[in-house]
Amino acid sequence: MGVANSNLRAAEKGAADDVFESVLNFSRELVEQEEKVLPGQFSADTSLFEIGLDSLQIISLARRLGRRFGVRFTMRELMAPEVSLAVLAELTASRQGGAETAVPPQGD
Repeated sequence: MGVANSNLRAAEKGAADDVFESVLNFSRELVEQEEKVLPGQFSADTSLFEIGLDSLQIISLARRLGRRFGVRFTMRELMAPEVSLAVLAELTASRQGGAETAVPPQGD
């Protein structure tokens, strides 16, 4: 049973890593296209506020991520000074399959 549990944990970690990368790529494209931020102007760990996004743009990004990946974020998470694409990707990967807080998915 130990080997089966190890394999299951490895598969879950692999799936979470895939979700993390998918969210990171999707959100990077959104920021570059929608917010007119040049590629290479920021890293995944750069605060969204440092990139130049305001609170409404961050909420819009979170809603798009929510619709695409089926997750929600709290306002506290979104407005934290350290919120970045990597933070949103990590939160999404950890919640994939059901989240329980704020920013309900809505149409564009």
